[in-house]
Amino acid sequence: MEMTDLDRLIELYGMDVTDDLEVSPFEYVETFLIRSEIENNYEKLNEFQKKKLEEYDKILLKRAKEFVCYLKEPFPGWNNKEPKEHWWWHLDKVLNDDN
Repeated sequence: MEMTDLDRLIELYGMDVTDDLEVSPFEYVETFLIRSEIENNYEKLNEFQKKKLEEYDKILLKRAKEFVCYLKEPFPGWNNKEPKEHWWWHLDKVLNDDN
């Protein structure tokens, strides 16, 4: 994957985590797939990209409860098989760990 592709993915991820939750909840599955793709190519990121990704991750973590509430209706009891290291798929567990 080229750097420009990664830049584009980071920007798409950033737009999704900073925007109001108005699009279909199913679109956020795409957001999390994008985040996983970035993670799978993490070693290719430069320092600027890593910093930007970290900023967007912090925003998602701050908004975790908002995302969980928004996504729980269309995905009740969602039993995700993604690895625990891909925490964005497990925001409900991230919230429980903080309590």
